[in-house]
Amino acid sequence: MLDAQFPPLMCEPAPITHMAHSPDPRNLHRIVWTSRIRVGLDLYWLREVLRGTLCGDVGAPVPECFQVDVRFTAAAPLQVTVCRDGEGYLRLRCFPMSAPAGKVEALDQTAQPAEASLLTDLTFGTTELAGGWRSLLAPPETLDETTAAARLRFDQTIGEEGKPYAAERLRQLAQAGLAFRARVLRAAVRALENKFAVEFSAALSRASEDTPLVDCRFSPDDRGLAAFRDALDGDFTLAMSAGGGCAQWHEGQVQPPPQERFLELHMPFLEKREFRLRFQLYSTLEAEATDDGVIRVHAGGAAERVERYTAYQGALILASELRAAPRASEFTFGFTDRRLLSPAQARSALPRVAALYQFDESVDHWLVGLPRGAEAVEAALSLTIPGDLASIWLQLPAVRTARFTDLFADVAAAVQRSLRTWLAYAYFQDIERYEDPESAWPVLLYEACRPYSRKKRPDFTYDVMNPASLDMALKRSSGALPAILRSVFQLLVASGRGDLAEHYHPRLTREIIHSVRRGHRPFIGLLAADSYVVDALVKLASRARELKLSLDERAAGAKLAHRPLVECMESIHSRLRRLYDRKGYASLGPLMLIEATRALRAATEGKARPLKAVLKVRTRTAASATEHIFVNDGWRR
Repeated sequence: MLDAQFPPLMCEPAPITHMAHSPDPRNLHRIVWTSRIRVGLDLYWLREVLRGTLCGDVGAPVPECFQVDVRFTAAAPLQVTVCRDGEGYLRLRCFPMSAPAGKVEALDQTAQPAEASLLTDLTFGTTELAGGWRSLLAPPETLDETTAAARLRFDQTIGEEGKPYAAERLRQLAQAGLAFRARVLRAAVRALENKFAVEFSAALSRASEDTPLVDCRFSPDDRGLAAFRDALDGDFTLAMSAGGGCAQWHEGQVQPPPQERFLELHMPFLEKREFRLRFQLYSTLEAEATDDGVIRVHAGGAAERVERYTAYQGALILASELRAAPRASEFTFGFTDRRLLSPAQARSALPRVAALYQFDESVDHWLVGLPRGAEAVEAALSLTIPGDLASIWLQLPAVRTARFTDLFADVAAAVQRSLRTWLAYAYFQDIERYEDPESAWPVLLYEACRPYSRKKRPDFTYDVMNPASLDMALKRSSGALPAILRSVFQLLVASGRGDLAEHYHPRLTREIIHSVRRGHRPFIGLLAADSYVVDALVKLASRARELKLSLDERAAGAKLAHRPLVECMESIHSRLRRLYDRKGYASLGPLMLIEATRALRAATEGKARPLKAVLKVRTRTAASATEHIFVNDGWRR
């Protein structure tokens, strides 16, 4: 029966372990499938409030808020092989003949009213009053006995604080809560797309001509044959939805997506006074999806958003460890940087940033082959570490001990390496900055400078008040500076600025170092930033230790966990805002905390834990725009 239905594609029956090309192998140019995903939310919310249902005052799951159909597409020339095993099952494998490109799209969304209402109940602060506030949405004459009783309990509970509000005002606030929920769910759809896009890109990056993209086994019945026919045409929807029924999946890089997926939802920190006014805050809270699939809810203007959110993320991590909240290990801490670069700038600067996070050579190859006519490159780099990594801050020895000094030497080195690369990347985002060589040289020299090496000294960074330390820093810049100058020289030549490029020729290395030594104040200011950032992290370590030792009352946990991170990040952001020409580098604050946390964990365990990095690059031409996603080794493990 099988041979009769598929004569041109069938091989002779063979063991499943022995694959052979079919007599007439079929090529595909893409594979596609659509899967229905049930989406829930992991709500993380650190609040200064005694009453509520949030586990440990840190987090609570909100299951199945909505369902969404997600379409996955992998485009590449594919070589298809088919065989049949001894049980009569068909096995189909697709091998990419070139690097596949992936696309993920969320299609129809169906909200689940009961569970979606739970999200609003939780963010209102308690489920006990849910019936009461929900009853505000209904006209009084329609209230039944149960709902009317809930309304009465609600009115009694809000007490004096609620009396000034008229029923219409309360109804408006309840409507604001529902509107907020709708904003969260819209952001959740975008977050799901982003998360699946990254994971899909990681899977596609592992496929090769010798590693199958798809490896699927179909049962010899009507359902299996129907799924097999569709798969031969590139549509794997039936195979993906069949689960273990008519299709079985082997070691191919593409696997059926999970039927249920939880996304992280991070709510802003509210002190007790703010929590009492949370009803009014609903109209100001916005929800956004990060590139790595987290939903962030924030209040306030864009200028303070990064700083507040960074401190709050860290506070959630500390509180999760102290309270051991359910699903706390799935909490992540992230950082995203977005820059708009010219094609020449992207070729020059992006490889140096990507090298920090173990991206493979595919980034360089893509940059070399940028489409002709590309007008700009939008580069978004997102870094993520697991929340449980940050528990190391609560396990450190006392600050003035030899063990702490040894551990923090690695932290200081990691922070300095990161600052050097990122500061130069941010400063030279505008190519016009090269037009003032006297201002550009100190930044290039700072980028080239090796991090401070302790060698049994008690300090962690260069002593900017010590001339010998300054000479040491300049000397440690001379080795890497020629390569950096060569890259800048090539960038300016490629940008049609040959005359300006002569100021950055590698043969001028010695003259540039002498010039910076004569006018050393800008360079010293950059080195001083190392000290400010590292000192702030040392204070954080001390405060976190005090928090661990002194946290006796559960009710005080929220504010105590929040304050050390706030103080640390305020100190770091204050310095970064004023750093070098006051161009504003406060967005790098979260990066410093990530680098320090990762280095601390590595120093403690003796090995580095994976840091997940995603680089999204979008190019625009006069006719179209394209996007490509790269992932580092942390996503492939």
